[in-house]
Amino acid sequence: MDTQRYTLVSRILHWLMALMVFGLIAVGNYMSDLPDDAPGRMDLIMIHKATGFVFLWLLIARVLWAVKHRAPALPDTFSSRERGLAAGTKHLLYLLMAIVPLSGWGMSNFAGYAIKFGDFSVPLLFEKNKALAGIFHEIHEYAPWVLLAIVVIHMTAVIYHLLEGGQKSILQRML
Repeated sequence: MDTQRYTLVSRILHWLMALMVFGLIAVGNYMSDLPDDAPGRMDLIMIHKATGFVFLWLLIARVLWAVKHRAPALPDTFSSRERGLAAGTKHLLYLLMAIVPLSGWGMSNFAGYAIKFGDFSVPLLFEKNKALAGIFHEIHEYAPWVLLAIVVIHMTAVIYHLLEGGQKSILQRML
């Protein structure tokens, strides 16, 4: 195994989930501007909710995989400050990747709406509670933008190190 690259499973999960983050945020933003009676709105909401639920399970799989298959160490040319920033950014990404779908699930659950996959519905775990649905709605409305900001920071760092060249060019580890 190449110890300078992430495992194939890690790379696939990384890029799949990156596409899902951008797609879910784009669709969520689009949906929020649709009138309640817009044609196809409910279908779009159902697809968004189901995809977000799948994303949550992929995140769990990704975390479990990462525990068993450690990421390659950063090159020695990275300062302790850079290592700390990289670790902090990674932890924020994972935290926000959990908060966004969990807040969506909470919003839906407390509003009394199940997540559906065709004829299968994810069971409601809590009784309907309008106040809690509202709180989760607020979290779900703003947390994706914080996640997107952290993704931009992550991408900026990768591009910066790519342009810097040498051993700090770490993009190929995830390709």
